[in-house]
Amino acid sequence: MLTDAEIQALFDKHNVPEAGRLRIQAIRHEPPGRRADGGSRSQTIRYCSKKMGFVVEAESYEGEYAALVTWEHDPDVYEMYGQPCHKLKLSYRGANGRTTSHMTTPDFFLIGKDGFTFVECKLQKTLLELALKQPARWLRADNGIWTSPPARNAAAELGCAFHVRSSEENNWILIENLEFLRDFIVEPAQLEESDLAALSAKLIDSPWWTIHGLLAEGIRADVLYAAIVSGAVHFDITRQRLTQVEEAVVFRDAESAQAYATFSLTRTPDLGTHAQTTLSLYPGTLFSWDGRRWEVLNYGDEGIAARCLDSEGKSSRFVELSHDHLSKLATRGKIIPEPDQATDHLKQAGEVFQRFGPEAQQQAIWRHQILYGEPSKDNPYVSVCRRTRANWKAGYRRAQEQYGYGLVGLVSNWERRQGNKTQKLDQAVHEILVAVAAEKYEDPRRRTVAQVFGAVEALCLEQGFTPPSRKTVSAEIKRSRSIDSERKRLGKRAAYDLESIQNWHLSYTTPVHGTHPFHIAHIDHTPLAIKLLDESLSTLVKSVWLTLMFDAYSRTVLGYYLSFDDPSHVSCMMVIRDCVRRHGRLPQFLVTDRGPEFDSVYYETLLARSGVNKKSRQTSSPRQGSVIERFFGTTEKVLLRGLQGNTEAERQYRKVSREISPARLAIWTYERLQNRLEEFFFTVYANNHHSTLNCSPRQKFLDGVATAGERRHVYIPYTRNFIIETCPTTAKGTARVGPRGVKINYTYFTGPALADLSLRKKDVPVRYDPFNAGIGYVFVQDRWQDVQSEYFYVFEGRTTREIELASVHSRLDKRIGGRLRDADAAKTAAFLQATESEEVLAMRRLHDKEQRTVRWQVPNELVAPDTAALASSNAWFEYQPKALGDLE
Repeated sequence: MLTDAEIQALFDKHNVPEAGRLRIQAIRHEPPGRRADGGSRSQTIRYCSKKMGFVVEAESYEGEYAALVTWEHDPDVYEMYGQPCHKLKLSYRGANGRTTSHMTTPDFFLIGKDGFTFVECKLQKTLLELALKQPARWLRADNGIWTSPPARNAAAELGCAFHVRSSEENNWILIENLEFLRDFIVEPAQLEESDLAALSAKLIDSPWWTIHGLLAEGIRADVLYAAIVSGAVHFDITRQRLTQVEEAVVFRDAESAQAYATFSLTRTPDLGTHAQTTLSLYPGTLFSWDGRRWEVLNYGDEGIAARCLDSEGKSSRFVELSHDHLSKLATRGKIIPEPDQATDHLKQAGEVFQRFGPEAQQQAIWRHQILYGEPSKDNPYVSVCRRTRANWKAGYRRAQEQYGYGLVGLVSNWERRQGNKTQKLDQAVHEILVAVAAEKYEDPRRRTVAQVFGAVEALCLEQGFTPPSRKTVSAEIKRSRSIDSERKRLGKRAAYDLESIQNWHLSYTTPVHGTHPFHIAHIDHTPLAIKLLDESLSTLVKSVWLTLMFDAYSRTVLGYYLSFDDPSHVSCMMVIRDCVRRHGRLPQFLVTDRGPEFDSVYYETLLARSGVNKKSRQTSSPRQGSVIERFFGTTEKVLLRGLQGNTEAERQYRKVSREISPARLAIWTYERLQNRLEEFFFTVYANNHHSTLNCSPRQKFLDGVATAGERRHVYIPYTRNFIIETCPTTAKGTARVGPRGVKINYTYFTGPALADLSLRKKDVPVRYDPFNAGIGYVFVQDRWQDVQSEYFYVFEGRTTREIELASVHSRLDKRIGGRLRDADAAKTAAFLQATESEEVLAMRRLHDKEQRTVRWQVPNELVAPDTAALASSNAWFEYQPKALGDLE
């Protein structure tokens, strides 16, 4: 960002008035005027900008987000601010001829080399619609550039410019490449000299290579992409897509790229390929001969008859040409057919013929066999009379004259002449029917057809008309049904299911599901359709919620979290922790719905610190999260429906009898279900063939990593500091320090950090770990410090998995009977010390001992000890635990 001296120099350079300087400084230092919210119109993206050092919001992907990414990497743009806090006052003449004045908030404010600019981002189709509704506000110049004169005048008063940015300005190749290289741009990779030497050696032998060729030669993907970002090799990210590895070409330097481009332009076309012009001689064909236009009237065995369409020379209006003479004229190029004429006739005839069903098409084929071929054995028209054949032949010729293809004329009623298509209702009655149907049927009260018919009948009789029949009213209602009418009658959510699924675009932008693993991931929650028992196998517990992080590119589960609590920001932060524990990194984009848990300050802060862009789906648009929604369905059908106690029978709860009641058949516990999910997610599903990917999710994931690189330089260390960042706080966020420490979730926590008497009776920020009920964190002395539960000794010697299970069951104990009740730390300790609990955890200890190095091991390179926290006080060693949950 610019310093005060630099911004003042820009003010002086562009002669910004004092009012404009005050307004610009306010925009730079004050928060945005409002939060971006696309609602049901578009997606919302919270973009982590390295240039600005904070999150900038965008209300649409194709409009504002595309502009943000472009400006982020544009050296001529110094600063960019979303939703500037100060509005512009616009005045212009409306469509009704009256002067309209109102305030507007531009999408962005830019500070760049060319000065200060307010920017409004719009889709091209939106601008075309607005230009018709508000022609005085939105204008399109002859060069295609959009302007807004009222906004330009308002910005000029502040010494600023105003730019209307259309989606047509987006370079989607550049945007896709910038997203693909983001990990190498934000955090440059440190390359070994040997890797760069190997890449340089390949480019010395040949000045240009495809990416696929370099990868096949043993060059690591990380080395190649880091070299592209650093400029060690040349690649034009504005013209070639890095993801198209077999076509993208990497050059030794800019001179080699220029030589390759010149070499491509000098390619000689294939001399063996000749343009061929075909003259179709069916009646109605137009062609040029001797500077005049002619039309073929008849095609015979010996020649053709043609008519001159020009008005000059009546004596030469008709002419006959033999086939030999016609062939010579065509060979010499004297006869030139009308361009695309044959193609237009073929297209028109094909469209007409395709309107007929398979039965009508087969009928035409059988009739053609009777007239011009050998009838097949199943042809039902073998014995038709001569008059019928004559009628068929007449229709064949009419179709040949009209379309050039006579087969169309062999379909019954191909000219649509038979049948009375006129409206039988009086026009006044029809208008009554349409008006009443629109008023009564398209209504949230969901009136029946009988009620609508009654209203139509009463109104017609009142006005002296004969009412239509109920069948006619029903047919009119069915004919007039549309998405808009269903939205008025059923609501937008019910109408959403009726909308056509359209995943196509007029132009290619970027892949919907990303270009590589960890590019786009989805987070969502679902209640598992199974009844669970507590560890005593005697009490039915509340259904468990599954929170999942799902990679859209490879359809791989990146992390999951099971909880008896309803979805909240805690679930989101825990699944992020699980993803880092397993993979050491987070996705570039996280796609979520608009649930309140995804708008939590703690959750959004965690994403911003990790450099993750948050994309919110449109309101009530579950299809935008179809990959994770379908996986939830797969989990239920493949796994849960095979487990005893699943709730499939309760879908028809009135038919559930005692012997099939899921509550009576429940035998699964939290721990056993979690083990089964773990195996299903990462062993069974990951290695099964996926029909969309045409391979297994694991294979797709590994192939994507091999092509896009491992990107270890952006790995997130799974340290104490990261664990604290993912720990949630209480509803209040703080706790008061007392003689026994602080009380977090009904449990007292204490430690050396709270020994200072000056902290007594003060509220300090606190956090707790859902995976370890024995440890908490307090923010004192300008950093987070550990505090331990009053019964922390109970957790000593326990593995991470045991502590997690004990913590889960402690929270579960509060929900027995369907209500939350107070609990203290003694209940957690009692659970671990009781005989029943020892039996439950005994098998867990055995499993952890056998699988400790495989299942729950954290990679060494991801863990970095925080020595500063350990050296803060000598008294710490008296409280230092032997097992710290995740850090064991």
